[in-house]
Parts: sequence; C-alpha cells; structure tokens
Amino acid sequence: MKRNPGLATSHFAFSILNSKFLNLKSQVSSLKSQFLNLKSQISNLESHLTLPTPPALHPSSFILHPSLLMTVMFSVAICGCGGSSKPVPSPPPRSVATTVVATMRAVDLEGKPIQGMIPIATREANAFDEPIVRGEPTKDDGTTVLALPLDQHLFLRMWDPALRHFANNFYEIQPGEKLPEGVKDVTMVEGASLDMTLPTPNAAVDIMMLHPQEGPWWPAHATSDVSGQVHFDAVPAGMFTIRIKAQPGGAAELENVKLDPSGAADLGHVPLNQ
Repeated sequence: MKRNPGLATSHFAFSILNSKFLNLKSQVSSLKSQFLNLKSQISNLESHLTLPTPPALHPSSFILHPSLLMTVMFSVAICGCGGSSKPVPSPPPRSVATTVVATMRAVDLEGKPIQGMIPIATREANAFDEPIVRGEPTKDDGTTVLALPLDQHLFLRMWDPALRHFANNFYEIQPGEKLPEGVKDVTMVEGASLDMTLPTPNAAVDIMMLHPQEGPWWPAHATSDVSGQVHFDAVPAGMFTIRIKAQPGGAAELENVKLDPSGAADLGHVPLNQ
C-alpha cells in the first residue's frame, strides 16, 4: 500500500504542537503555584499587622489656618484645579514718576506774602514766554504749588494777571534735576509807567525791553495820540535797553533806561530812524 506523504507531514507537525502545548501548560501551572504561595504569604503578614484606628475628626479640624489657606489658594491659582496649567502673567511694571511738585511763594520787596499770583513754568527765561504749565493762585500766605514735568528744561516764576507786579527772579530747572528743598520764593516788584513822544501821531507803537543778561525781556504795545504821545501803563522795573518801532514811522533804540518800582519814567521826544 502506498503511503500518503501529506498525512505523514501533518502527523509530524501535530506532534510538535502538542509537545509545545504541554510545555506551556506546565509553565502556567508553575506560575499559578507561585501566585498562590505569594498570596498566602501576604495573608500571613496582614494577620500580624495591627493598624491604628484613625481618630475622629472634629468639624473645626477642617478649618485651615489663614497662612495655610493662602498657600492652598495660591497653589490652586498657579496649577489650576483639574485643568491644564496656565502661565502666570508677570506683574505690571512699576509706575515711574513723570512730574514733581514745587512749592512756591510770592513775596514783595519786604518779604511780605502776596495773594493772587499765578505760578508758571516756561521754556525760556524771559518774562513773556508762553507757560507750558500753570498752577492755582497764591493763597493768603503767598504759597501755592506747581506740578512740573521731569523731562524738560524749565524756568519757574510768578505771574500777576493784573500786570501790576512783575517777577524779579526765577528758578531754572534742568531735565531730571531734583528740586532744591524748601519753598521757592519769587519776589514780585511793582511795575513802572513809561511815556515818550514820537514824531508819528496815531501810529501803532511796539517796544521790546532788553535785559542786560537775559536779552529780550518784555514786549509792550500802545498807540500814539494826535500829538505823538505814547503811554505804557505798566512795564517791569529795572535797567533796560528799549527798542522802539512805530508803524508808520521808524525805529529807535535807547540804552540804560532806568525804571523804578511804582515809578513813572518819561523819555521825552524820541526821534525815529527811517
């Protein structure tokens, strides 16, 4: 009888698989035995352990100390509660001061306080520059305050809205400079009247008073009458060079003109250069 080679091959493969199965079954039985032995050891250890009974918690024990509460809240705020952590924003930058406050006082030549003067700060030393900041009028004691920007070159003085008094001194402040301590006194001097006669009746007359050190100091405007007379009611007292210009007419320049506080100066007849 002829042998079927396919049947022989199948029988041989089955024998190999059966051998591997029996070997695996033996390994599983060994592992099961080891597991049961380990479980028995754990049970034996538990029987020898005596766990303490946890104490009863009083309701007050759930109250956190304030410092601990703040720590917990801070941790929750940083880490989040069950969610993804978010970056903590950095604190805002500290504000930098941009102004400084100066305390000022208006006084007369005898040191007595003057009420109603306006503190101002200008970019130029002259008495007519447009103020960039101004404060409240001085009180009965002559004092007031003025907030100044720190990044500018400034000149501090007082201003009389009635134009009867004029500042005799000022304070120069450099950018970023610390203000000197104490109250800053500004001496206010009564102005003087000024008269002249020009050969140009009914003319517009402008003058510029030049300070010996500071240059152009104070402008004024008036109109000559039918006889050419010109009157300036109040101008700063002191020693000045005065430039005169009449439209129509001409111009003139007078040096070393002295004007006394509360005084009246008359320049007389002033010829004009065409």
